[in-house]
Amino acid sequence: MNQRLPNAFELADMVDRVTREWANLAARPAGLPAPGPANLPLEFSVDFAGPLTLRMVLRCGEDLGAEMAESSTGDPGARALAVDAFREFVNQVAQHWILRRPSTFPRPRKAGLALASEPKGWPQRVPDASVVVMVDAFPLELRLWLLQAADAV
Repeated sequence: MNQRLPNAFELADMVDRVTREWANLAARPAGLPAPGPANLPLEFSVDFAGPLTLRMVLRCGEDLGAEMAESSTGDPGARALAVDAFREFVNQVAQHWILRRPSTFPRPRKAGLALASEPKGWPQRVPDASVVVMVDAFPLELRLWLLQAADAV
């Protein structure tokens, strides 16, 4: 089986579908992440188990988390729930990956829940796939690694 990971445009499309369905926001591709991590303080990761093991990391600024909280609930007062809203968004992206993963990739058996993470916990190599998307005027990074034994954290 060809196990090609999605390219940046396919990842951006996945993020766009989830932002539209869950938060009534649109995402558009904006390129690849900078080599070093940008200052995006909201960060969650999800590990996927299956024929291959993956780690997906999504990162954004607090302003995007607040925008997602308000847009997903319709309540301006929900902006204070930025962290919770972004964590739920990451869980939605993980669920989307399981249900609608690229046909060239084996179906994961399960995904963990989104856990708070930070760059020092990433595998010590460049991601196997990544993209930056703009959700309205806010950047969001997605990085994806095929995990190997050396990546165990």
